[in-house]
Amino acid sequence: MVKEKKETNPFLKSLLPIVDCIANLMGKNCEVVLHDVSQPEHSIIKIRNGHVTGRKEGAALTDIALEMIKSADDGLEVLGTYNPRAKNGRLLKSNACNIRDPKGKLAGIMCINLDVSSIQQFDQSLRHFAQKLQDFTIVKDEREIKAKDEKFESDLWSIIREIIEEIIREKGKTVDFLTKNEREEVIKTLDEKGIFRVKGAIHLVANAMGISSPTIYMYLEKSRLETRNPIPFSIQGISKKK
Repeated sequence: MVKEKKETNPFLKSLLPIVDCIANLMGKNCEVVLHDVSQPEHSIIKIRNGHVTGRKEGAALTDIALEMIKSADDGLEVLGTYNPRAKNGRLLKSNACNIRDPKGKLAGIMCINLDVSSIQQFDQSLRHFAQKLQDFTIVKDEREIKAKDEKFESDLWSIIREIIEEIIREKGKTVDFLTKNEREEVIKTLDEKGIFRVKGAIHLVANAMGISSPTIYMYLEKSRLETRNPIPFSIQGISKKK
């Protein structure tokens, strides 16, 4: 069973007005989200303009947020801008930062997702109009906005399953036909994405891949020994849904 939602960290509560401040300044096309990382299944404690990604308070961490938690051990503070797409296909310009409490412990993540689809469409129309006005050949601007996929879902386990399926598809096979080396590569990739920071993820991955939990542990130990990366603790307060 999923544990009941815990009381929000008082330190994060003090940041709630900042969410409103940014959203009020940027307008309805700017989604501002505050996550409590201690509650990954329902991490969103404050969200404004949730229509941008279709989420609301109580939704889960995204896959990118899980990677940020893992990277926090290496000192990550600000992720940097990237361009994911919302489930409705609209292009976003996003950034996020890790938030530490006064003792330096990672407490939350604040994300800003700006819907830039209308800006992009206007830019494309303007370029097309300019080309029509000019009599000489215009060199095409080869720069493209790089899109980094981010999974905006309400259910963390759905996100993890999507990630597993995506990695396996990239192998060009179904899970039943993966070799031992390919299974090890899948586990290594999932580990790099921070999936195993979530308590219960071992069992979910084992079920999805049709192998045992001890086998997952064996693959993880081998991978981490090769990279000299000790097995980190799991996020507490999350259990696999029955």
